[in-house]
Amino acid sequence: MSAHEALKLAFGESNYNSVVCIGQHKQGQDGIITYAYIPSSKIDINKINIKTDSDFYITANTLTRKDRKTENLFSLKNIVIDIDCHNSELDDYDRNELLEDFLFRIKRDLELPPFNIIHFTGRGLQLWYCLEEIAGVWSFLYKDTVEKIIDTLETLKEEYPDFEQLNIDGISKNLVGFFRLFETYNTKTGRRSVVEIQNYEKYDLSELNQSIPRVKKFAQNTSLQANIQNDYIAFNHKRIDFIKWLVAYRNAPVGAEMRDKLLLLFYNSCIRVMSREMAKAYTLKLNREFKIPLERTENIFTYIDQKGFLNFKNETFCMFLELNEIERHKYMEQKGSHYTRDKMRRLAKEERNRRILELHKAGKTHLDIAEILNISRKTVSTVIKANIKQLTSDEKKAKIIEYREKGLKVDEICKILAISKQTYYNILKR
Repeated sequence: MSAHEALKLAFGESNYNSVVCIGQHKQGQDGIITYAYIPSSKIDINKINIKTDSDFYITANTLTRKDRKTENLFSLKNIVIDIDCHNSELDDYDRNELLEDFLFRIKRDLELPPFNIIHFTGRGLQLWYCLEEIAGVWSFLYKDTVEKIIDTLETLKEEYPDFEQLNIDGISKNLVGFFRLFETYNTKTGRRSVVEIQNYEKYDLSELNQSIPRVKKFAQNTSLQANIQNDYIAFNHKRIDFIKWLVAYRNAPVGAEMRDKLLLLFYNSCIRVMSREMAKAYTLKLNREFKIPLERTENIFTYIDQKGFLNFKNETFCMFLELNEIERHKYMEQKGSHYTRDKMRRLAKEERNRRILELHKAGKTHLDIAEILNISRKTVSTVIKANIKQLTSDEKKAKIIEYREKGLKVDEICKILAISKQTYYNILKR
């Protein structure tokens, strides 16, 4: 299928008062460096000078100006779900097999309307729903529909371990994100992308939204789910890092009100990328960085927990923290953190270890903990022993006294603390 036919389906032939933005990314350079425009009613891919040493990208929706900003949005034309496979160990054949299997499972297992366009980009997929032209004011319904589609696709990743190698890109939720242009050269794979048109009928956005079931999200493994499903993870990590920098930069006692604001915004960002228990621990650690720490932090935790999450725009964020020009410049120039899979795993590992120690403190056996968290007994034992080793003799003695007051026997205390009876008596003698 030609790129011309795909563009005709995606954007139509009628005259509209805006442009489809084409971005060219030359090999070896960072970012989108040049723009070209498809004139209204003249969708002819052959008139765009596509060379084999460049990558070309397209906006899924139309813009009044070339800058990729939400306020430039004129109409909503398409929903695109971008799926990448960055596993460098897979060759082209295995990667294609994985993507084909993913498409097969979508059609067989999920209650999703068929996609209009399936675009094999070389290292992943773009799944396009083509919409009847609607005004940009429907962005909430648009984003809600995208989120429902992504949540539905995530259920496949949870069910089939092989699909964990696929990543549903956060750019899918961006109204004006760039996606690879149909049937153009991919410099990373050294071949042209391939497009398949599945359905010529365009979708009404409200009907499409209603036809996609809402998937129930599981509360388990909160931090990992947030990393996978949350479009704001890099943005909130940027704010976490900036607030840490700001506390160190000011390096002076501040009023209780400013400490309140700093800790509130810090905790507010933390809960988007980790569990609330970990977020509280991180916030309390930051509080200790102040020369005069805030004495009461429970009000902050209770306020945010009741609200769920406070969504601040950048300007409000800067105004809230009363940033001066230097601080504001530092925040604005700071790039969003692109957290790798290794860092995602580290965060999930911290959460797992916290749960192990929490269950262990509650008196659960190693076997019980392993079954509850679906991990090996060896992992449970390793984490608990590592934690015990970090305790000082005085802390171990305090633990022993605490457990004795609760009525636990010597054998039970030794089991909880992973120590021998001889060590138990030696600690008490000190």
